[in-house]
Amino acid sequence: MRKELTLALAIVLAGCGKAADHQDSAAVPVAAAPAPVRAIPDIRGLKLGDSQAQVSARFPTAACEAKGGQVLCQVNGTGYGGSESGILQIILESDHAVAIGAKALEGDKFNLIVSAMITKFGSPDDAAHRPAMASSADVTWTGDHWWLVAAPHDEGSSFAGVTLINSDWVDARLKSKLSGAAKNL
Repeated sequence: MRKELTLALAIVLAGCGKAADHQDSAAVPVAAAPAPVRAIPDIRGLKLGDSQAQVSARFPTAACEAKGGQVLCQVNGTGYGGSESGILQIILESDHAVAIGAKALEGDKFNLIVSAMITKFGSPDDAAHRPAMASSADVTWTGDHWWLVAAPHDEGSSFAGVTLINSDWVDARLKSKLSGAAKNL
C-alpha cells in the first residue's frame, strides 16, 4: 500500500512540476502537453493520400503533369476559406497526395481564411506545438503525420496561402537532401 501511495504522490508532484524526492531541489520543468488529436484535414475536399484519379474526379479541370517521380496537379480559379480566387496545387508521389496547397489567395482576406479554418479544424497550435519550419506570422495546426499551415501575404506579394503537408514526406526529403550533401563534402 505504501508503494502505491508513494507512486501516486510522485505522479501528483511530477504533474505539478515539483521534484518527487522531497528535497529542497528546484522545480523540475514539465514538458508541454501534446496537442489534442485532430481529425485529418482536407483542402477543398482533398486529403493527404488521395490518388490522381480522386483529384481528377473531384476537379475534372485539373491539369496534371509528371515531373521526375512526382505528379503536379493544378486547378486554377479555386478559392478557399473566404477567398474567391486562388490556385489549388497537389503534389502526388506513388499516386498519393503528399502536399495540397491553396495558393494565390486574396491576402486581405487572411483573417477570414483563418477564421474558417478554426471553425473547421479547431484551435490552431500554441507556441509549444508549432512546426519548426513555420514562420512567426503563420497559423498552424499539426497532427501525427501532417501539418496544416496558413501563411499571410509577405512584403513581396499580396497573396496568402494554405498548405497541407505530409510531415513524414518532408522529413524523408530533408534526410535525402542532407545525405546527398554529406556525400558531396
